[in-house]
Amino acid sequence: MTADDALARLTAGLAEDEQIARAADDLQEDSGWSFSPTAGTRGFTIHPHIGHIHEVQAAEHVVRNGPDRSLRTVEAIRKALRLHGEAERDSALSDRDAGFEAGVYAALEMLAGIYTEEG
Repeated sequence: MTADDALARLTAGLAEDEQIARAADDLQEDSGWSFSPTAGTRGFTIHPHIGHIHEVQAAEHVVRNGPDRSLRTVEAIRKALRLHGEAERDSALSDRDAGFEAGVYAALEMLAGIYTEEG
């Protein structure tokens, strides 16, 4: 994968994550997701009501990785990409060594790995 391929995959994945998180966030009036035991069952309901989950660990995972966190993650990665872009355009940094470039590419490739071809 080239650096351009990695960047394209990463930016497309971030855009999709943002779109999905914003749509999920629109399901609720207030900020934050939670879960509670579902009456008469051994499961938990995710609030806003998006489903029923049987294991507390799964419910905690869904709530912990809700829209707010997803949007913060997207923004943090985008900020890092903007800073990298600014550094690339800075003529004072144009004489970077190959080790630095390899490190930047490795980080970009790792972040792009979040978004595999399978989805």
